[in-house]
Amino acid sequence: MNGILALVLAASAEEGDAGLDFELFRPHGDTYGFAVVPGASTLQNLQLGAGLWFDYSDDPVVLVDAAGNRVSPNGTDADGLVNSRAALHAQVGLGFSRYGSVSVDVPLVLSQDGFVAPTLGDPSPGTLAPTGVGDIVLTPKAVVLDRDAFPLGIALAVPISVPSGDPAAFLGEGAVSAAPQAIVEWSDEKIHTRAYKFRAAAMGGVLLREPARLQDARFGNAFTYGIAAGYRVVSPLEINLELHGNSTGGRLAQNAAELLLGGKFLMADLVSVSVGGGTGLGGGVGAPDFRLYAGVDFAPNFDENSRDADRDHVADGRDKCKNDPEDLDNFQDEDGCPELDNDADGREDSIDKCPNDPEDDDGFMDNDGCPEPDNDKDGVLDADDQCPNEAGSPDLAGCPNRDSDGDGIGDDLDRCPYDAEDVDGDRDEDGCPDEGRVVLEKGFIKINDVIYFDFNKVTIQERSNSLIDEIAKVVIANPQLLKIRIEGHTDDVGSDIANLKLSQGRAESVKAALAARGVEIGRLDAAGFGEMRPKVANDSEDHRAENRRVEFIIVDQK
Repeated sequence: MNGILALVLAASAEEGDAGLDFELFRPHGDTYGFAVVPGASTLQNLQLGAGLWFDYSDDPVVLVDAAGNRVSPNGTDADGLVNSRAALHAQVGLGFSRYGSVSVDVPLVLSQDGFVAPTLGDPSPGTLAPTGVGDIVLTPKAVVLDRDAFPLGIALAVPISVPSGDPAAFLGEGAVSAAPQAIVEWSDEKIHTRAYKFRAAAMGGVLLREPARLQDARFGNAFTYGIAAGYRVVSPLEINLELHGNSTGGRLAQNAAELLLGGKFLMADLVSVSVGGGTGLGGGVGAPDFRLYAGVDFAPNFDENSRDADRDHVADGRDKCKNDPEDLDNFQDEDGCPELDNDADGREDSIDKCPNDPEDDDGFMDNDGCPEPDNDKDGVLDADDQCPNEAGSPDLAGCPNRDSDGDGIGDDLDRCPYDAEDVDGDRDEDGCPDEGRVVLEKGFIKINDVIYFDFNKVTIQERSNSLIDEIAKVVIANPQLLKIRIEGHTDDVGSDIANLKLSQGRAESVKAALAARGVEIGRLDAAGFGEMRPKVANDSEDHRAENRRVEFIIVDQK
C-alpha cells in the first residue's frame, strides 16, 4: 500500500484525545549503536558523546474511513493527520567508567503539516503547529557484560521522556513516560576499537506511559522491540539493517514497525556519519510511508586510559608510543610500541621467517632469519659439531664416516673402500664389487649370461629364471634407474618382419617377467629390433648365436 494505515474511524467517531507521541525514529544515545536500535556497548569513562540527526517522514499518521479510504479535509490535498514531518535530534552523553553512561536527546520538529480532525465530518479542521520542541528524553544506560571482554554484550537502558512537547501537535505525551529495555549484542571483534567486521543486536522492553486515545484507537503501555545487523563491506563503511517498533494492542493502528537500511561511515577516530532510509510496516500509528535520515556522531574521550590515538588497541595511558601503532604480533605488545625486529638479529620481521628466534649468522642459510642449530641435521648441534656442514656420526664429533669410493657404504664398513660396490643384489653389503652375471655399467646393465627362449617363440626357458631373478634384484636395488629399455635382437635367419615381431615379443616377455618379480612396470620399456642391429657379422653359427640377445639400456636416471 502507498500509505501507512494508522487507524480506522466509523462515521460516528468521537472527538479524539491529543496526548500521543507517535514518533518511531529515536536515534541511539551514543556512537556505538545502530541508527535506532541501541548496542550493548556504551560511552567509556569520561567519553563525551555528541550527535545531530535529521529525519524526514511521510504520512506517519493517517486517517481512514470505514471503507478504508484516507480522509482529507475539505479543500486540501493533505492525506494525513501528520502529512509529513522534518525533525532534528540534538544529543549529548557522558560515560562513567566503561559500564555506564547518561545521554540526553532533544527533538526539534523543524516543520510538519497535517490537520486536526475533532470529528470526521468537521468541514474546517484545525492545522498542526508547524514547529516545536518534542519530549526531551534522558537515558541512563548500564553495561552488564562488556562485549570487548566477553563473547556477548548485555546492557540495560531506561529512556525517560520529560513532557516538554505540545500534545496537541503530536509533539509529546503530556506526561512522564519510561521505556526500560534490555539489549544483547554480538560481534566478531571488539566494538570500542572498531575492529569488528560483523555485529548484530536485539532489544526488547516495555514503554510505560499514560493512557491516550486518538480518535477510536486507544494507546497505553506498549511492548518495544528492535533487531539490527551491521556488516563492514570495507573498513570505513558499515551497512546496517534494522527493524524496530512497538505494540500496544491487537488492532492494526496499535502496532507500528519500521524497516531501515543505512550506511555508517566511520570517519576520523570516534567520528561517524550515517545516512539511510526505510518504510513503515504493519500499518500502525507512527509508521510512515517512507523515511529518510542522516546523522553525525562525535565521541571524544578525555580519559587517556580509554583513548587510543594510534588505534593500536593499547590505551594511551599505557602506550609508550601514542602516535606510533603497536604491530600486535604477540611480542611485547603491551607497551604500545612496534618492534620491527623482535629478535634483534638485523632482519625486519616482515622478511624474517623466524621473527622471535635470532639468526645464528654462521654462514649457513642466514638469509631466512632462522637459526639452524644443526646445519647438517646429523643430530649433533653445531656448537659441538667439528664438521657442522657435513652430516656425521656422534661417535666422530659430528664428522662424516668417509666413503672414499662413493658406493654409499662407509669406509669403516667397506671391505673395499676404494672399489665401489656394484649393487647387483649379490653380497652388496660388503662394499666390494661382485663380477656376477648382472653388472651395472654406465648407460646399461651388462648381462654375463644368455636369456634362453624356446625355438622361434617368445617363451622364456626355465633355466633362465634365476638370471631374470638377478636382473630384477639389480633393478630394484637401484631406484635411481628411472627408465630401462629392454631390447630384443635376432640373427638374420628368417624374414625381416618375422624377426622384428619375434624380438618385440621376447622383449615384452622379459618385461613381464621382471614386473612379476616386483619391478615397477613404469620403469620398463620393451623394444624389438629384429636383425637390424647385429652385434657381429652373421657369418657363422657362433656369431648368429651372439646376435640373438636381450640388452638392457638405461634411458633415464637420477
